Amino acid sequence: MNIEDVLFLILILDIQFSIFNAQYSTQLKAGMLTVHLQNLIIHAFHGLYQGEHKAGNNFAVDLSVSYDEKNIKLERIENIISYEDLFNLVKRRMEVTTPLLEVVADSIVWKIKKQYPFVKEIKISIFKVEAPIANFQGRPGITLHKNFDD
Repeated sequence: MNIEDVLFLILILDIQFSIFNAQYSTQLKAGMLTVHLQNLIIHAFHGLYQGEHKAGNNFAVDLSVSYDEKNIKLERIENIISYEDLFNLVKRRMEVTTPLLEVVADSIVWKIKKQYPFVKEIKISIFKVEAPIANFQGRPGITLHKNFDD
């Protein structure tokens, strides 16, 4: 096989791929892209017990933010959700003392949705690393999972 035969085969394959792509591209569904922040450890002062507001506690935060990648140009940082921006948003909200973790989580979800209106799904878990409960071993926490069907 000479170089001209190889180039001819490449041309034929390219044409066949273009025909296939034209036939099936309308049937493809957009994928979801998810940005994860896992096991963020942040010292904060949330809780119902009096000592928690003075000594604070370490909290572990897991966050997943999903969006439709169909119309996003992934080559540019401006077009995607920055995990650094998400981290800063979570960190700032965790600095505001709040008795209930449910309120903290809900506030974070809505701040993310406001900053990134194209988000389709957000899941956040917040755990107390050391619960102020006698003889308790483990990590109590909450998970909030929201879907947006704009």
